[in-house]
Amino acid sequence: MLTYNMDVTPESIWKRTTLSEAERAQPYSCTEAGLFYAQQRFSTARTDKESYILFYTLRGAGLIEQDGNHVVLETGQALLLNCRTAQSYCTAPGQSCWHHYWVHLDGAGVANLAEVLLPQGRLSAVPVSRLEMQPLFESLTSEWEHGTTAAQIETGLLLHRMLALMARQLLAGDESRSNR
Repeated sequence: MLTYNMDVTPESIWKRTTLSEAERAQPYSCTEAGLFYAQQRFSTARTDKESYILFYTLRGAGLIEQDGNHVVLETGQALLLNCRTAQSYCTAPGQSCWHHYWVHLDGAGVANLAEVLLPQGRLSAVPVSRLEMQPLFESLTSEWEHGTTAAQIETGLLLHRMLALMARQLLAGDESRSNR
């Protein structure tokens, strides 16, 4: 089941592709990506999708819910969500917008890093510098246009860099808490 309210402005971007067998065999692949200038009534709810979704908030805030977990994803925060379990996300209550990058991604590399990024299966907002994350998303959408084998390889590397940035931040936070 999928329900949504696409309350986004016209400059929003949504790119989609169908993966080849070779692309599906890669440790990191993506089928959809975009930049949504979501407004107050933006929302999505689905029961399942065979992928993960990575969000990064540029402005405003989003509310992500899954399995009784609720996370407000604020400006400068990223989150990985396993879409194989029912979930919903929307512009956070009290916010006028949620401007965010997003990408549906999958592969063995994503699944391995999900063990770090979803500790005990719980949603975790991770602070990541916009100076680091935004260029990666911009490169991803640029590479998408090429449709070549080289672009496919670069896309996988970009996805790995995004998730590695998040994992590094999350693990650094865990280490600083355990050293106290």
